[in-house]
Amino acid sequence: SVIVALFLGMIGSAEEIIKDGKILARESFLHLSRLSYLLSKIMFLFGLSAIQMITFILIGNYILEIRSMTLTYWIILFSTSCFANLMGLNISDGLKSVVAIYIIVPFLLVPQILLAGVIVKFDKLHFSVAAYENVPLAGDVMTSRWAYEALAVELFKNNRFEKNFYNYDQAISESNYKTSFLIPRLLNVAEECQRLAENNTNEQIFSKNLLLLRNEIEALGKIPGLFPFEYIENLTADEFDEDIASETLDYLTYARLHFQEKSRIATNQRDSLYSAMVGEMGEQAVYKLRQDYHNEKLTDYLTNRLEITKIVDINNRLYQKRDPIFMIPEHNAGRAHFYAPFKKFNNQLYDTKWFNLIVLWLFTFLFYILLLLDIFRKVIEYFTTLKLRK
Repeated sequence: SVIVALFLGMIGSAEEIIKDGKILARESFLHLSRLSYLLSKIMFLFGLSAIQMITFILIGNYILEIRSMTLTYWIILFSTSCFANLMGLNISDGLKSVVAIYIIVPFLLVPQILLAGVIVKFDKLHFSVAAYENVPLAGDVMTSRWAYEALAVELFKNNRFEKNFYNYDQAISESNYKTSFLIPRLLNVAEECQRLAENNTNEQIFSKNLLLLRNEIEALGKIPGLFPFEYIENLTADEFDEDIASETLDYLTYARLHFQEKSRIATNQRDSLYSAMVGEMGEQAVYKLRQDYHNEKLTDYLTNRLEITKIVDINNRLYQKRDPIFMIPEHNAGRAHFYAPFKKFNNQLYDTKWFNLIVLWLFTFLFYILLLLDIFRKVIEYFTTLKLRK
């Protein structure tokens, strides 16, 4: 749907300026307002995109039996199409041939397809651009990524079934990851450090493991409800001894018990809510609600259910690969992992749908400024002149 919105928006606008070339040249002596001309084009194209997208959504959702969220679909796909309108106008303004326009359009769409995070996962890209903690820069500059992520996250998190249970599922997911993957891994690392300290061997591995322990235990201490590890400064090669090892193991055991209790409470609350819904609506109605609004394939994508590796060690940190839809990002400037349910900016969490929509419109505004300043045409003319000089 996102690629359709990009394609329709770009194709609909790619000839708008170039077809008026002779008229613009003839009337140039009148000194007509370029701003008024461009705004009239943009208003017409935005209106056309609004009609195209609502028609596409109504027909598509009816055929595929996608219930509700029509407005969400329209807002995201309309915003995507508006960006494509501005991209198409820049192409139309910069190129001098219709043939050249229709040659360049596929070249602009291919990166939007390949770097949206769907066909090729961001951590499977070439090592020079791949990323584990956050979406790489190559993905951040693709509007398809922001639009698709907003749509996928919203459809999973806020559909009529899951929105009742999402907060509980998030708490259960976080706790299960900590108790089943993270803390057992840290316990193994701590025990290995204890053995290495006793034998005084493999200093490089010893120092690396201690740095990993320090980074992860420090991160655990920032979680609300879990007090920090008081011996964090002693997790160094010079100060780590039998007593510090024992304290580290005790702290990790305490943390595991804390998350086990947190998971138990969240599970009981979820079960209570489900029982209350069954009591109010009937079991058959709750089952039908799930059947109508829960999408298993979408769940596979957003929980990374089919990924074998659930945790990876990169640069002395352990990164979670399961359940990205339940992970809260740590970066404070809006960057996040793919399928993050929220974006963190200035120490505040913002819903992914609205944050991504703002980014989409910032991209659109950027291309509006480029169009207003005639940047694309000037760049093409510069390189053409440079080539002729050579």
